[in-house]
Amino acid sequence: MLKIYTDAAVNARGLVALAFHVVDGKGGQLDQSKEGERGLNNHQAEFEAVLWALREIRSLYGQEERLFLYTDSQIVEKALVGFIKDKSMFTEITEAIKKEMAEFPAVFVQWIPEKQNAKADQLAKARLRRLK
Repeated sequence: MLKIYTDAAVNARGLVALAFHVVDGKGGQLDQSKEGERGLNNHQAEFEAVLWALREIRSLYGQEERLFLYTDSQIVEKALVGFIKDKSMFTEITEAIKKEMAEFPAVFVQWIPEKQNAKADQLAKARLRRLK
């Protein structure tokens, strides 16, 4: 079982940072961050963070793990659990994320308040500060 916390940060110059924090069933932790595609808005970046995290988790841990995916983005959570049914700007990335989710035995998606997502938030903001 893996707990994955994702976040993204965007600044006024259009720079984007993506991050995730993983806690495994034995208490081990992994932190990752990277530059995201320039020009994304915050909602788009949050979706990109989830997609990137799932791909990295599959690469690093394999696909046998059950995942608990935590996000402080309500729109991401609602899109992934099916509460947003209309065609929107997030349809394509939502489908890509769901395809990645299907590679694992189970993925549970849950919205959490920003303060409970502090580690991923710190990682994204720290990466954003380093971008030029």
